[in-house]
Amino acid sequence: MDILITSFLVASLCSYLIVISAHRFPFTKDGTLGPQKAHPYSVPRIGGIAIVAGMFASIALLTLKGDFLSAKHMTAFMGCSLLVFGIGLLEDITKKVGARTRLIVTMIAACVAFFAVDGALLRLDIPGLDELLLAFPILSLLCTVVAVAGLSHSLNIIDGYNGLASMVALIVLSALGYICYTLNDWFLFQLSVAMAGSVLGFIVWNYPHGYLLVGDGGAYLMGFVIGEISVLLVSRHPNVSAMFPLLLVAYPVSETLFTIYRRKVLRGLSPATPDTMHLHSLIYHRLIRTYRPGKKYRRDKNRIIRRNYMTSPYLWGVTIMTTIPALFFWDNTRLLYCILLLFVAFYVWMYRRIVLFRSPGWLILELSEISRLNKLSAYVANAIRKVFGTTPSEPGNQTHARKDMADTKISQEDDRAADDAFSETLNVGSTLVYGAGNSGRQIILAMRQKKVNGKVLALIDDDKGLAGQKILGVKIHPPEMLPYLIERNRPQSIILALPSTPQSRRAEILQHIEPFHLKAVFTPDVHDLTYDNAKLHHLRSVRLDDMIDRDPVAADHAAFFSHINAHSLLVTGAGGAVGSELCRQLIKLKPKRLVLLDFSEDALGSIFFDLQNSITSKMDIVPILGSALHYKHIKEILNEYAIQIIFHAASYKVSPTSEHNVIPFIENNIVGLHHVMKAVAEAKVEQFVLISSKHAENLQGVLGRTQRFAEMFLQSFAKSQTNARFSCVRLGQTMSCSLMPQFHEQLNRNEPIHITEPSGICYPVSLAEAVSLILQAAVMSRSGELFTLNMGEPKRVVDLAYRMAYLSGVPMRKGKYSNGNIGLHFTGIDEAKFNTTDSPQDILKTAHPMIMLVPECEIPWPQMNQAMESLVKSLDDFNSVAANEIIQNILLNSRKKLVD
Repeated sequence: MDILITSFLVASLCSYLIVISAHRFPFTKDGTLGPQKAHPYSVPRIGGIAIVAGMFASIALLTLKGDFLSAKHMTAFMGCSLLVFGIGLLEDITKKVGARTRLIVTMIAACVAFFAVDGALLRLDIPGLDELLLAFPILSLLCTVVAVAGLSHSLNIIDGYNGLASMVALIVLSALGYICYTLNDWFLFQLSVAMAGSVLGFIVWNYPHGYLLVGDGGAYLMGFVIGEISVLLVSRHPNVSAMFPLLLVAYPVSETLFTIYRRKVLRGLSPATPDTMHLHSLIYHRLIRTYRPGKKYRRDKNRIIRRNYMTSPYLWGVTIMTTIPALFFWDNTRLLYCILLLFVAFYVWMYRRIVLFRSPGWLILELSEISRLNKLSAYVANAIRKVFGTTPSEPGNQTHARKDMADTKISQEDDRAADDAFSETLNVGSTLVYGAGNSGRQIILAMRQKKVNGKVLALIDDDKGLAGQKILGVKIHPPEMLPYLIERNRPQSIILALPSTPQSRRAEILQHIEPFHLKAVFTPDVHDLTYDNAKLHHLRSVRLDDMIDRDPVAADHAAFFSHINAHSLLVTGAGGAVGSELCRQLIKLKPKRLVLLDFSEDALGSIFFDLQNSITSKMDIVPILGSALHYKHIKEILNEYAIQIIFHAASYKVSPTSEHNVIPFIENNIVGLHHVMKAVAEAKVEQFVLISSKHAENLQGVLGRTQRFAEMFLQSFAKSQTNARFSCVRLGQTMSCSLMPQFHEQLNRNEPIHITEPSGICYPVSLAEAVSLILQAAVMSRSGELFTLNMGEPKRVVDLAYRMAYLSGVPMRKGKYSNGNIGLHFTGIDEAKFNTTDSPQDILKTAHPMIMLVPECEIPWPQMNQAMESLVKSLDDFNSVAANEIIQNILLNSRKKLVD
């Protein structure tokens, strides 16, 4: 206990002296600029000196007590550690010592300890390998060096927020000390206690307010000491599992290995390249919500400090998760292996959920909780005042006060800009431009010519060979400098001038800038520049399609052209989301005639004028106001315009009102289809394509039942006909199908974003790509096929709404599902939440990777035709109960046939 108290008091006093004298040694301070900086003012970065002072105070105490042997061993141990501490301290002061140099010196220190203090790793509890370690000392040396040096760098990697690396080290040292005490290993126990007391003395001044940082020197020192204690503990005590110390440091080791994989393998960068994608960085940006996005939080020092010190407890909890079972089962290797595997799985799960913006609600810490926890930090500060008689103020002098006043003025300007965050004008304000090609150059010129209101602060480009060059006086920076540029320049927006960049890369860039809550603006893509007469300076706001993190599958335009060109086409439901996009793509394939059918005058007029303005050659586009329920009208249209191919998109696919309007939905989705197909059988139509949805995979809800019945009717009808090809294509709700214009309009008016239900989903496929897949399925069709689109893993609409708001620079209100000035409003039930599939059959692959084939569920045509006649009669009587029973009986019969 006397060693603990001595090391704690000396380290705490030394830390205090460093803090109050920091203004005399400005070279010891760590600045606020950089991708991994999370403190609002310059802070001394040499906290490792206090830890070293506490350790040497412990050596002095042992000497005074007459324990010369322990003092001698600890001195030799610290002699090896000083090599590691020295190279880290040199980096803290000069900022010029590379990661490779630090790694080499750390390995040298581990080699010295291997011989000086017998720090040799002689077993790993891996059968076969332990015998090799004993037989070949050079292999033992290599394993020891890798383990100790790797752990030293692991502690340095997780060092980023107040109390993170130091408290993790304290937890691990406490666990090691307890086991050493249990095994009566007094030297290792004294070493663990001395180091723990020294680290605790530093933490007093580091957590929560961060008056002092541990720096590379301190982080390397803590990691080195923990590594050597672990090696000595395993080598001295055969009953201690080699997995015990590894489980204690599972979090920093996992973070290190995953960082190397993420940077080197996934991104092709050096593992030493700084970024903001560590687990602790993601927690800081996405789970600690202490500000209103788009406001002055970046200059509000109290808010930054709160976010900083509330990040670390998450990782303390992660460390304790492995420490507690390790203490209980320190001698059970197999069980520790299992616990380690479970932790790795938990780490990957947690990281993936946060990266994909699916963080569990219980992980997100709101401002109210932080306010309560902030009282604890006040008690800690008062205790410091009582011990030392004073509390250091923020580093700096009156210059800082004047700067704070200037920052406040700038923040007020930022507030006014944030209120106009979703303006559809070309006023982008101060901005960064991602893309230093011709698009980036055109943006700079457009701003100087006042075509766009704003100012380019810096350029970013993926081509690192351009770094340091200038375009029209604006400097180009590599992508890893983006967080630093945002922190330094505080832009109001970021323009992605990437017209030809793959979609996957653009989504990755959006993911990197999203934590900063900047308004994202895009230049037109190559397609818009080619076909829509857009200019490079015609900017647009972010769309939901921009968040799709993969490249679209290339469409077979040659096959589409030969299939559609010079044909007479009919699109029912032409004014709807799917129907209108289908018309836009069909018109580019130069059909002989395109007939548009819709019962909504506004929707029909909108798509008609849109197509008229987009065509460059004479083409026959015929808008017809009507409904698929009018059999004679449909038959007349088919004959008069000699229709050859029909795309039936008139069925209801997504609506929160379906359960309250059963009969209209049955009439439209089933009877309307029946009338059109009956007219097709009597005309010279070559192909009929029904566009269904993935609601048909569910048997709960009116949408699902009616669409599944319609699919079965089509397949049964196709067997009884020979003059036309009938097929059906299912697609799920795409990101841009109906959500995008709705989100844009509501954000623009500062209204709550309307979502049907919290569990609602949509698929990461653009509407344009989904429609191209419908055309591809039409080309592949023979007759009677039911195709379904492989649209990837569904996304929660709630998550997309948050992302859309953040990337639009719009603050959202916090709440259970709402978060800011703008919240979320849930309007009703979304049938997408039902997961009862209609059948147990397997989906079959086709030649196209995104088009799958659903096996036929054949109901004899006489039975299906009789059911249709009965259904029409019940609808004439307005008997919804009888109509539902008829549909249910057919669906149940189909299930029995599939099971049989």
